[in-house]
Amino acid sequence: MHPNLVFLLAFIALALPSSLPAQQCTIIRTPQWMITPQGPFVQAESEALRLRFAYDARGAEGWFKGGGGCDGSIVELYHKPTSATRNLVPRNGPWGGKKDALDFWELEPAAQDGADHNAPQFSSAADGVLLSHTVRQSAGRLISTCDIQLQTFRIRRTHIIYPWGDITMHARIEHIAPCRWNYLGHRFDFGVKPYQILNGKTTYDWGGLYQTDGEYYYAFSDLYGPDGKYANAEPFIYKEQIVDNLNKNTAVSMYNRQDPYSGFMIEDKNGNDPDIVVMNGDKATWFSPFDRIARKIGGVNYVETGIYTPFYAKAKHTEASCCWFYATIPRNPIIYNAPLLWPADLGVWEESFHILLRQDLDAEDYLPLWRYRVRGLEEHRPRQVEGARVELNNVDRLYHVIADPGAKAIRFTWSGGELPADIEPRTAFLLEGVGPIAGVKIDGEAPPKVDIYSGEEEKTALLVLRGPRPGGPITVSLQLK
Repeated sequence: MHPNLVFLLAFIALALPSSLPAQQCTIIRTPQWMITPQGPFVQAESEALRLRFAYDARGAEGWFKGGGGCDGSIVELYHKPTSATRNLVPRNGPWGGKKDALDFWELEPAAQDGADHNAPQFSSAADGVLLSHTVRQSAGRLISTCDIQLQTFRIRRTHIIYPWGDITMHARIEHIAPCRWNYLGHRFDFGVKPYQILNGKTTYDWGGLYQTDGEYYYAFSDLYGPDGKYANAEPFIYKEQIVDNLNKNTAVSMYNRQDPYSGFMIEDKNGNDPDIVVMNGDKATWFSPFDRIARKIGGVNYVETGIYTPFYAKAKHTEASCCWFYATIPRNPIIYNAPLLWPADLGVWEESFHILLRQDLDAEDYLPLWRYRVRGLEEHRPRQVEGARVELNNVDRLYHVIADPGAKAIRFTWSGGELPADIEPRTAFLLEGVGPIAGVKIDGEAPPKVDIYSGEEEKTALLVLRGPRPGGPITVSLQLK
């Protein structure tokens, strides 16, 4: 049978819900992703997204002839509800480049001046050595892992992609040898202007329509700063219309604030592109490795927006990005050619980010979503748990409800927290050791709808609460077969 026909039949099966009498609940047992290996690439597709990972892809299919495509990042990303043909990841033509990836690390070992400092010498997308990689699906989620060797760092990156379009990126970073670096930066980059690339005889139409439609880029401060200095302040909100040749970087520190950006948003008003939200998974940059590791070395964190029309790109596209830097050069005054020593004892640390591709979000929705998904995460811990134990998982940043051996039922209470009724957070919990689920019951005022993505062969399931937030605490009861 043709693989596309298998995928179509899977989605038809998905549209036929199994309604349980105890609660409005849909149990989804069919695969959510069609995974297609393509040599050095892997393509994956769901109802909401089509994406492509690149593994050691230099020169493959005529792409990345000049570098890039080496570190297992997402190099093509299509939000199918708005366009199945416009790749939202910038691409500098078939020659490729250091920035041709959704998220990538960049390194600058030495720089004589500011311009040199802003041109990183190494990038994971171009210079990383891929040690291993896997792509699989589990309980409705697509999970990509890859192990990358990059100069003095070994990075294990995990992308977790949900069928409705959310992505969580986790990285385990191991510093394996002493070295001097100006900075290590982790950048997230999106194409915000339509452009065409000719590759062989095929013309590709890529880039979102944000610039064409006169739309805006926003970034939001995290209200902490050194020792919680801004805990009672209003957040700083950076707003910039996306235009050609803006070509500037912007940090909160330029506005006499010391609380860095928690994340950014590319807002779509007319519905022909996704609203894109990227947020750091830490409560504040002060608590994140970007600050902790930089401070240990003697540097600072530095979170910087950017909207650029690269001079080297023949297609004249525009990119909108944000970079989280471990900045490790002397400050006050800045000395570019004196990188600080990253000692051998830095060890291992972890980064996490949430990337949301949604529709019908507004700029004012970012801060409530950030507080809900990141800063207020502890408020969403399942409590009064029976038949299981609960752990917050550092990789997917979800609460895992782990069934007791032999348990036939699991019960817990949950409070939805404060969130405007028109925002759909899709609160998820991963159930482990559960096998088939026989029934679900939710007690409480205005209970949410429930979807369960079941991975019975793994004894895992993803329990998703969606719709308006409940009016108060609810009790979730699961009957196990």
